[in-house]
Amino acid sequence: MMRIKSGFSLRQSGEKYGIINEISGEFILSDMTETEIFLWEKAKEEFSAESLIAAILNEFCVDGATAELEAYDFISTLKNANAI
Repeated sequence: MMRIKSGFSLRQSGEKYGIINEISGEFILSDMTETEIFLWEKAKEEFSAESLIAAILNEFCVDGATAELEAYDFISTLKNANAI
């Protein structure tokens, strides 16, 4: 299971959303898609890749391969930013 570290938050600027590192002020993800915003909300609690994939499949009309790609890309972005 994974958990987002403190110091990261979702910010809105106009109609765009991004995840910001509150300490450095840098955006780790900007111009987020609807799916990425959804995953951020799901990732506020302890999560796994499987729980995010299941959440995508329940919320959006996509196939399993697309759900896996979206979930793993999102997790990879968080890992690369040291957010999880």
